[in-house]
Amino acid sequence: MSLLKKCLLLASLISFLMCHQSLKTTDTASFELVTNGQYPIKIKIPSSATSFPYVKVHDKQQQKMYPAQKLNDSTVLFLARNSQFKITKDIQVMSSDTPIFKNEINIKKSAAALLVTKNNKPVLNYQITQKLPEGKPEYYKRGGFIHPLYSPNGKILTDGFPEGHTHQHAVFFAFVNTTYKGEKLDFWNQHQKTGTIEFDKLVNYENGPVFGRFETTQNHLSLKHGTILKEKWEVTIYNTEPYRIEIQTTLQSVATDTLFINDYHYGGMAFRGTKAWNVVDSLHFQNEPTFHTNEGKNRETANHSRPLWSAMNGLIDGQKAGVAILGHPTNFRYPEPIRIHPSMPYYCVAPMVGQAFAIQPNGVFKANYTYLSYDGEVPVETLNELVGFLTQ
Repeated sequence: MSLLKKCLLLASLISFLMCHQSLKTTDTASFELVTNGQYPIKIKIPSSATSFPYVKVHDKQQQKMYPAQKLNDSTVLFLARNSQFKITKDIQVMSSDTPIFKNEINIKKSAAALLVTKNNKPVLNYQITQKLPEGKPEYYKRGGFIHPLYSPNGKILTDGFPEGHTHQHAVFFAFVNTTYKGEKLDFWNQHQKTGTIEFDKLVNYENGPVFGRFETTQNHLSLKHGTILKEKWEVTIYNTEPYRIEIQTTLQSVATDTLFINDYHYGGMAFRGTKAWNVVDSLHFQNEPTFHTNEGKNRETANHSRPLWSAMNGLIDGQKAGVAILGHPTNFRYPEPIRIHPSMPYYCVAPMVGQAFAIQPNGVFKANYTYLSYDGEVPVETLNELVGFLTQ
């Protein structure tokens, strides 16, 4: 055998051994979970696994393997997919220096947006900047929001610059009636020309078999005084259907004076529905959406109620689809009031309804919301179970 062939054989053997010896089994852990759905479970990573970038979870009792992904250096996350996942389990975290599962949630960055896909199907676009519709004033220009948001069947659920209310931008967060240095400041209604919100920067993004996530910052601007709030979005997209998106917003005051968020009937975390539901958009309108809450309330009765979940859905090109929003038990004034518009396809989670509050200089307002985008009827059982999961 020539020296060259011996070297190639040795290299192949080394490669084989590295591939098959890279998987490390760590210590066992125990936990108890009750679920019929797909929920992310966090497990502490034993010290023997922290230096390896890839992980999976082994359920020894049922001999099942689950794709897993590191949240950070000390925690791994996996999805419990089998129904009736109930009883205490002995599980192992298995780590590797080579990929174990393919990334099913992927984020592609362009100059204009972040496109999130699940197995090559679109889930959402985060808009870095978006071209204004023709003929709209320049003050409506904006980035730092999600549009489009898709259903699993590919239906577009949002409208970024809707006819009649160009200032409502799909999935976005903004305060409306605020006071700064004794003057009115409105970050929502851009046509009032006192404030707006702009994209600042992309901090990071990550693909994975269990979730994808990205972090961005947005500036909440006074047109007179400059940046008042620096907002950070941490957005996590899970490998589930219905699509499940968590948005954690952290608003840090960078102002020299207190920002007063006045008692007002709307503002906060908002959803603007598709043009197919917009009755004033005669070119695209198809039907008016219906509205539901966990309390059984509808569009006529749910305004300023405080549900654990709320949902809007309707026909899009002949098929039903919709969006549900859930707050988190750690949110300020949870469960927060909601504003349901009586005729437009929009609603928002509005903690300022009924009582004002303030953000002091260097102060922080923080909240966490889950969006569920789905096809068909409102998934009531899934939503009720998700409420229980969030409160565990």
